[in-house]
Amino acid sequence: MSGIAITGSASGIGLATREHLEAAEIEVVGVDIRDAEVLADLGTPVGRATAIAGIMETCEGSLDGLVLCAGVGPEFEPLPDIVSINYFGAHALLEGLRPALAEAGGASAVVVSSNSSTLPGVETLMVQACLAGDEAEARSLPRRWKAIGCTPGRSSP
Repeated sequence: MSGIAITGSASGIGLATREHLEAAEIEVVGVDIRDAEVLADLGTPVGRATAIAGIMETCEGSLDGLVLCAGVGPEFEPLPDIVSINYFGAHALLEGLRPALAEAGGASAVVVSSNSSTLPGVETLMVQACLAGDEAEARSLPRRWKAIGCTPGRSSP
């Protein structure tokens, strides 16, 4: 089976994208924490592995496209989960599904993102942790900033 995998397919932009593609008779593999072909929590390493394995199994190793829409906003609690879902979830799926995208030949990947991935106002340290692949450090930053009274989006330590 070839098709397009969409994370966050149960709501918001992911659901709208899914509906648009299905109306054009394109096969879709939805990934979400509910109401999807592949149920997975992209905020955890186990959930990311589950998502990758489920997509690979469903698409039989060849994927025409990948649309990464799963994400949460700055009001989401606990705050450390924002970077785990929005950044590390997307990054893991791009890496893990690269072989299936390459197998299809001419495949595309689209990442829908927001500044909530890095918690606005705390970019430098968060970006450094993300680029280093250090999820533990990235997750620790919102707790440390909250402890000293930093409000993401307004000031940084």
